[in-house]
Amino acid sequence: MARPDTNHEEKKALIIEAALKTFAHYGYEGTTNKLVAEEVKRESGQNFSPALIYHYFPVGKIQLFTAVMGKFEPVQILGQAIADNSNEPPEIFLRRVAEAYIKLFGEPQAVDLMRIAINEGPRYPEVIQNVVGQIGPVFAFPFIAYFGKQIEQGRVKPMPFLNLVLGFFAPLLIRRLVSSAIGQFIPFPVPSDEEFIESHVQTFLHGLLIEQEAKSEN
Repeated sequence: MARPDTNHEEKKALIIEAALKTFAHYGYEGTTNKLVAEEVKRESGQNFSPALIYHYFPVGKIQLFTAVMGKFEPVQILGQAIADNSNEPPEIFLRRVAEAYIKLFGEPQAVDLMRIAINEGPRYPEVIQNVVGQIGPVFAFPFIAYFGKQIEQGRVKPMPFLNLVLGFFAPLLIRRLVSSAIGQFIPFPVPSDEEFIESHVQTFLHGLLIEQEAKSEN
């Protein structure tokens, strides 16, 4: 008798959740089907054969990593924040996107997954390709589309889109990675997320908004 689809999807979801924890703990290179199966057993309390993972993800580890990235809920929340604020002016749009991005990397597993991309990407190009392929459609491309519209409407100056993406998101990522790693050792007060976001948004917009030039000339 064929296995019900619901049971199939439940087991697949269980594997993905276990794989997320395994990748976060052991990295891409260190993760094996045996370790994922052990995590499934730990979470479900049932024996789980590593061979079953090949049944659900026959292509191998990269297929499992792709599934993990595709199902990682905080990334979807960030994409939703961009969609929900796409009609707001740049200052409000950027502030709310930054808040969602900081919240995303408030998840320890999100930081771990990004470290995998940074640390292991040079040795495993498929990891970088996967991360870009997953996050591009969710928030990078909509972010670019928003500023493309702002440029068309004459609100902001033309700028290479890659510069926009890197210039805005990279400092937010660096703040989260640094604060999670060495924040407790910094001998001076660290700005709150709200203070950092406000400063970052204003700095990013400085010289970008066309209205600012007009105001400074008057």
